[in-house]
Amino acid sequence: MYCYGTKDKAMRSFWNHNPELWMRTLERLDHEHGDAGIYGVFSYGESMGMDGFYDMLEIFGNHPNWSLCMVTNLSFDPSRMVNTKLAKEGRLFIHPSWHPYGMPDMEKGWETFTKHLLILQEHNIPTHVLFCWWKPQIHLFPKYFDWLDSHGFRVNVRRYIEQDKGIS
Repeated sequence: MYCYGTKDKAMRSFWNHNPELWMRTLERLDHEHGDAGIYGVFSYGESMGMDGFYDMLEIFGNHPNWSLCMVTNLSFDPSRMVNTKLAKEGRLFIHPSWHPYGMPDMEKGWETFTKHLLILQEHNIPTHVLFCWWKPQIHLFPKYFDWLDSHGFRVNVRRYIEQDKGIS
């Protein structure tokens, strides 16, 4: 639906406001590969806020052997998403990504993130939390891990790669 540019990481939307064309294209790809189903991944951006997001959820939801995984910072309320056919049938998997220094207000950001995590949990959406493992914020994680552990969330770290310096 969209991607980042390679130089300035500006997002470019490929959504053409034609869900029927997207569905036919995905169905063709699925058929060319044996009708085994499609496992889609939405990542590198905030998919819930993009044009066509709910159209794509509907397309995936209407194909019983298709599923979708999404990486999200949960800045958008997932209440509508958890009530889609895809979510209700257990074919939507979420990797909420928490990066405290990526928030304008760390405390408000954490409050929103946890509120939205609890919505996912209440609706039995398979969820595995990702932490951005960036040196300046590593010292902050114990309090976040404690909250997540106490609420039964699984967590893993996602390494941070600086563009100019390699892995940090």
